Amino acid sequence: MRDLLGTHMGHSGLLQMCEFMETADVSEEVAVIRGAVFFVGAVLWGNRMIRSLKYSPSTVLAAFEKALERKHPYVSYEVIVRVQDLVRNKGDTLLSVSWDLVLEIIRKVLEYTRPEESRSDGHVQKIIKCVNDTLDVIDEAIDAGGFSGSTPRFYAVVDAGCKFRPVRKYKF
Repeated sequence: MRDLLGTHMGHSGLLQMCEFMETADVSEEVAVIRGAVFFVGAVLWGNRMIRSLKYSPSTVLAAFEKALERKHPYVSYEVIVRVQDLVRNKGDTLLSVSWDLVLEIIRKVLEYTRPEESRSDGHVQKIIKCVNDTLDVIDEAIDAGGFSGSTPRFYAVVDAGCKFRPVRKYKF
């Protein structure tokens, strides 16, 4: 897949995967949607980045948000891992519109995750850990002045996920 996306057909392939994430109905194969999320995130800002592909994170994050509507833990996990990669690797360059989408995705992942599942389901525990790690990275960016999103919105997301977070001190 990386070889294909690195060619002149890369932009078309990326567009097709984003459209698939946005338009696939609930009956679509979850593994295919998860794979699309993986490849799009990996080639744009992950370890397998293809530098010739230049897309605004907000374009892709909108497709990720749409993919979350399946409310499937495997898709949620893949989306939050790719969002975490984005925040870690390109957080200092994100615009406020992208930060808004990042926070909305995290909020939706938390909304779709039930606290009672987090104690027994190993996959849900991985999702929660990834969400918490991502929120910690954003909190560090706020402290360092590298966050251009809405700080009140960030704290609203932290508040929405407080049942999953370890006790920490936040400056309000």
